[in-house]
Amino acid sequence: MVDFSFSEAYTLSLFKRRDKSLNLSKQLHLLLGLYVCDFLDKIEDIYSAESFQNSVNEYLLHFNKRKMKKNFLISSLENLRNLNLLSVQKERVFNNFSLLHFTLTNSSLIKLSSSGDLNAFLLQSLEEYTSFESPLKLKEIIEFFNKKLFSLFNSYKRKHSKYELRFFWPETEIPEICNYNKDLFNRKNYDKEHNKDKYIINSDDLISKLRKGRLKVKERSHNFAGISCFTQKIKEVSSQEFLTLHPSIEILKKRYIHKISAHSKIEFSLIKVENKKWKTICLESNKIEIVLALSFLINPLHGERLTYIDFLKKHV
Repeated sequence: MVDFSFSEAYTLSLFKRRDKSLNLSKQLHLLLGLYVCDFLDKIEDIYSAESFQNSVNEYLLHFNKRKMKKNFLISSLENLRNLNLLSVQKERVFNNFSLLHFTLTNSSLIKLSSSGDLNAFLLQSLEEYTSFESPLKLKEIIEFFNKKLFSLFNSYKRKHSKYELRFFWPETEIPEICNYNKDLFNRKNYDKEHNKDKYIINSDDLISKLRKGRLKVKERSHNFAGISCFTQKIKEVSSQEFLTLHPSIEILKKRYIHKISAHSKIEFSLIKVENKKWKTICLESNKIEIVLALSFLINPLHGERLTYIDFLKKHV
């Protein structure tokens, strides 16, 4: 038996489970199991009840301060590919983004089914592919960790707010995304738009954007694990008068937008600002956990996690 890490074992299970009966929301929910796997990979003494509870609290204490530079899913997929358990095919999508299709190379591997219950699927996956000595202790850790994790998410929720994570790459890079769900990155589910937006830099936490005579003002209230929380107001203004009073930076955009639910979307964009071209991916939702789950599908290699204002201040 291969000596898998917890993250590798769980990733293998995620990509073996081809349960089409699960909706997208439940499939994304299962991705959040990667956090407890990362915790299990990092911790040393987890057999003492007091020890593992203190360690969980310590892990989550610093959770919202992280920018999660390491993508547990992408690194695990690369390790499984090096073990010849997965193969990958690349598909060019949205004008020079690369969609990675991972498939099992060993048909004898047991395919797991799932009701969508995160704790149950985690336990089943880790019992199957790791050598953890006590299933009861493993169950206890998983349940305690996820109870604390989702309590942390709820403590950062704000009414009438959106959570946003945006990646930027230079034009020469080909950003990679992982094809976890057949509909998530399917071109037919995306609307295409061309926009000419003007950005006004007011402060680090205020983003003002003028589009077609409408002023959108987004105020950043806080960050969580590198994700920005925004509230938004829309005003009708006179473009000429407003721009006379407020110097702006123009950005030309070609956008591909998928509204995956009433309050969540994925956006791929090709942008041009001051004769330089960039690529950007934006994940947005009214739920922190959806943005975090979607972020696992984006390879951050050679990219930067920035808001538009941070990007403009740094590169323009």
